[in-house]
Amino acid sequence: MLLLAAFAATLARHGGQEDLLVATPVANRTRPELEGLIGFFVNTLALRVRLAGDPELRRVLASARQTALAAFAHQDLPFETLVEELRPERDLSRAPLVQAMLSLGGAAPERSLGGGLHLARLPSPEKTTAKLDLSLGATELEGEDGGQSLLLGLEYATDLFTATAAERFLAHFATLLCGAAEAPDLPLSRLPLLAPAERHQLVAEWNDTASGFPERTLHGLFAEQAAARPDAVAVSWEAGEMSYGELDRRSDEIARHLRRLGVAPDAINARVALVTERSPEMVAALLGILKAGGGYLPLDPSYPRERLALLLADAAPAAVVGPRHLLAALPDIPDGAPRLAFEDALSAADTGADVPGADVPPASLAYVLYTSGSTGTPKGVEVSHRAVVRLVRDTAWAAFGPGEVFLQLSPMSFDLATFEIWGPLLNGGRLALLPPGPFTVDGLYAAVERHGVTTIWLTSGLFHLAVEEGLAPLGGLRQLVAGGDVLSRPHVLRALEALPDVDLINGYGPTENTTFSTTHRLRDGLPAGEPSVPIGRPIAASRAYVLDPSLMPLPAGCVGELYVGGAGVARGYLGRPALTAERFLPDPFSGDPRGEERLYRTGDLARWRPDGTLDFLGRADFQVKVRGFRVEPG
Repeated sequence: MLLLAAFAATLARHGGQEDLLVATPVANRTRPELEGLIGFFVNTLALRVRLAGDPELRRVLASARQTALAAFAHQDLPFETLVEELRPERDLSRAPLVQAMLSLGGAAPERSLGGGLHLARLPSPEKTTAKLDLSLGATELEGEDGGQSLLLGLEYATDLFTATAAERFLAHFATLLCGAAEAPDLPLSRLPLLAPAERHQLVAEWNDTASGFPERTLHGLFAEQAAARPDAVAVSWEAGEMSYGELDRRSDEIARHLRRLGVAPDAINARVALVTERSPEMVAALLGILKAGGGYLPLDPSYPRERLALLLADAAPAAVVGPRHLLAALPDIPDGAPRLAFEDALSAADTGADVPGADVPPASLAYVLYTSGSTGTPKGVEVSHRAVVRLVRDTAWAAFGPGEVFLQLSPMSFDLATFEIWGPLLNGGRLALLPPGPFTVDGLYAAVERHGVTTIWLTSGLFHLAVEEGLAPLGGLRQLVAGGDVLSRPHVLRALEALPDVDLINGYGPTENTTFSTTHRLRDGLPAGEPSVPIGRPIAASRAYVLDPSLMPLPAGCVGELYVGGAGVARGYLGRPALTAERFLPDPFSGDPRGEERLYRTGDLARWRPDGTLDFLGRADFQVKVRGFRVEPG
């Protein structure tokens, strides 16, 4: 009964189930008339263990006792008859009703029987088949000195488990039993499952991502690049190019105008909406907004007017910037926020005025991006300068530097534009702009060739489309980052073969953790015999944890919800303190004595692989992705 309770608790912690059926064999020789008969009468009992409500093991043991007594009282009922009556859905890949078994037996100690006879225990013969997915056998041993012990053995289906996974399971079972012996009144979720060394590996070793990235602002780091290389090309587009020095001057003009309109670091509302298509003026406006002390709010001009009106009402920006024709098409702005047209901001250079450069802390707002929540109501994610800098500076997950040319093809309202824009501009590289308009693979290939692009990012859907169209035009790239959703293994294998000199990277991360949380270099290997493509390890200054509903770390191989932490975690949701508190939790693993470090609850399911990489396994809810955008079907 005790072993049944602990076995079910261990299975529940591994599998996330609260209602389990565990089989146990019985000799089925309850009648005296059967004592002398030779034959195999063993029957299988199905024992149901309910663990809802996170009970303590003492209560589970009491319940298991009642279940076992009732089952043994009716052990004459053949298991086959039970299956016929219940008619479960049958599947040739598994046994009906039960996939796990617990058996308990005794063994006499080795001893002399006299007359030259000696009783000894022989090892079990090696088996080549498993009756069920998991079968835990416990043998009670008694030594010659009277000491007692339990010998545990685990029979497992090798299609589902490795030897290492089976050994880990037995260790977890023993750890939980020892913990229950010390504290039987603890809830099951609080009983220890991991040995200290295994917990340290999951929490610390696989999250050893300390980084010396500069604690600076985006515009401050850009200013350093502009001063060091004023004549280097910062932005190129179909019709021309702009140097770092010129981009610096243009952004200064926009910043001066915004300051006159009341945008400042100490303003109550320092958010500035930006409605524009891809253009050099767009890049200058981003820098200008930051230099003025504001945070930018990108608005996609292709959005329906109703959505634009909703976002403007929710964000209540201090000003709106964009080309004159797009500003005129916007719906009314709450509180009459002023509109600044590019044409007005850049028409008359005010070189005599002081060059603005907001002195703000790195934790201040850099931008707000809107995403859809579980209710379908858009919510603004507030991202800091520090979070963006951690993504693109002093990090090894991708190559950044003066020799790199990044193509910007994502809409500004999509958080991948953060990587595309600030990756080159904060490292002395060049930002190449894909012409505005409908996307085509041919247009992508033409832009890559025209600008000599070295780095592009593609959503999973675009990556799969590009693979099917043919990847030869991308052979000159140095790195191709894909992700945003599950990558198809066949497409990845085709890409690895077609682009032997290109570094292919799978990137994963929600908007709330600033574009990327984890990455995986696809040439480092794909798990053999599995359809999944790993999402890798946390990038510099980031952390990742696979947790159960009680926020306890799950061992490698177990599916749980993915939580991400570190310097990339957003400040929260704009004007939504309750939702922020629900999704952004204190990080119990950071060791931060001030308790300021937070985790973001992604809602994604994942598991650690034994090598310390992560597998993405879908959503914990009904959310879906369309071309990389999160959508709530409701």
